Amino acid sequence: RANLETYERALRLARVPYVSSRQGGLLDTLECGDLIALLTFLITPFADLCLAQALRSPPFGCTDGDLMALAQEADGSWWGRLHAVAGREGASPALARALALLQGWLALADTLPVHDLLDRIYFEGELPERYDAAVPEAMRGAVQANLHAFMELALNVDSGRYPSLPKFINELHELRRARAEEAPDEGLVGDAGNAVRILTIHGAKGLEAPIVWLLDAHAAPRNERGYRAVLDWPPESSRPRNFFLYAGKRECARQWQPVFDAEAQLERREDLNLLYVAMTRARQALIVSGCASARKVEASWHGKITNALGEAAVIGAMPSVPGEPGRCEFIRTGRMNSALQEPAISSAAAIPTGNRITTRQTPAQRHGIRLHALLEWIAPPQPMIDRTWLQARLEADDAEFDALWQDASSLVQAPHLRRFFDPDRYLTAWKELPYRTAAGENRRLDRLVEFEDEVWILDFKAAERAREDNLAACAAPYLGQMKEYRAAMAGVFALKPVRCALVFGNGLFYEIAPDVGQASA
Repeated sequence: RANLETYERALRLARVPYVSSRQGGLLDTLECGDLIALLTFLITPFADLCLAQALRSPPFGCTDGDLMALAQEADGSWWGRLHAVAGREGASPALARALALLQGWLALADTLPVHDLLDRIYFEGELPERYDAAVPEAMRGAVQANLHAFMELALNVDSGRYPSLPKFINELHELRRARAEEAPDEGLVGDAGNAVRILTIHGAKGLEAPIVWLLDAHAAPRNERGYRAVLDWPPESSRPRNFFLYAGKRECARQWQPVFDAEAQLERREDLNLLYVAMTRARQALIVSGCASARKVEASWHGKITNALGEAAVIGAMPSVPGEPGRCEFIRTGRMNSALQEPAISSAAAIPTGNRITTRQTPAQRHGIRLHALLEWIAPPQPMIDRTWLQARLEADDAEFDALWQDASSLVQAPHLRRFFDPDRYLTAWKELPYRTAAGENRRLDRLVEFEDEVWILDFKAAERAREDNLAACAAPYLGQMKEYRAAMAGVFALKPVRCALVFGNGLFYEIAPDVGQASA
């Protein structure tokens, strides 16, 4: 799991749904963080930040507007403010529901065991159902597994019978500070749905998938450091014949070399057994990749498979990219023969799949992608104006960020676009708004703005620089996409016309009418 965070970050940036098995990562998940905040509030009702996090979490579903109403209340704890705001006529239903539930759970926090209290919270707060509704479909299995694992954790502390809630919270804080191998793992997910599953090979035993990608298969064997124990204990013997503790080959006496040779042979056998498990998880295709080094690593799994299939099996190579360690070589094989009795890699057949072509972003494309992200962050509602934080997120130097900031500010403040970014001119606005089509596909709108008499969908093409004389040609590839957006939002805003427009990086504005596009700069 050493590179797990790297894989997860890449998948998140590519918006590929995934489920991973992070060692000791249960308490770092968002859903468990929400539960810890809720339980902390139940023993310390003056913990305003914990209450705010709990209210914003899916079990209560309070909006930013609800929290702003509490923040604007007179002095006092947020628990007192919740009493005042939720008790008024016309109060938010979410705040009223939160007040009723929290009052009941506070009364039980000192009397029920932690597990029983959580059971009430899960049932009365409809936690499983509300988290299902709040997270993408691909993540539901992982979230539900983590909720179940958190409940099991309450049973593991003093067998679930006697621990007080403060003691349980203290135990959780200790576990969060513990090493990964000592902290509780995330819940096991049986079916990840339409998502990439990142698993260790041991964790993948018994599972299959149409496509399996074996990562980091070109790594060199680890060098043994420190003392190592070798136990010579044949299965038919009632006791060990020999036991060795040594720190290196220099300390190995010649007379005991056969024992060490036998141990090394067993390790090689076990290594092949593990490779066999990895390869036979694939039902249709197996992809094997690894970072190439200056020296060829024949003992690596990548080297073994390459030798078994022949050099023709290596179907593509990705040249080194500045900032990335070395190059990656790929092997793709056909269906694995899971009926094999002995671990063997020669049963796989190479399938020609073409060459991998690496494309590099042009400076203009890179600028456009960053500009799109910056627009999302600085546009209302809830604009982020901390330039230091924004520059760090964009990984831009001072000159690059100044250019990005100037372009983004020009778009937001342009006279013909100002009405879409000025809260005084519209009723409500959303940015990066996700929705799901009737076919179950996820979509995302760059910006949706509701006015008194109409609704607008804006789609930013920040990487493109259109001209007034070729607006229609630049917009042509996106007409089908915008038509789909319009149809989806027309079902939501049935009483208002829905209008669509493209906004290019240089500020040109192209409205796409239902039948014929009308352009205006």
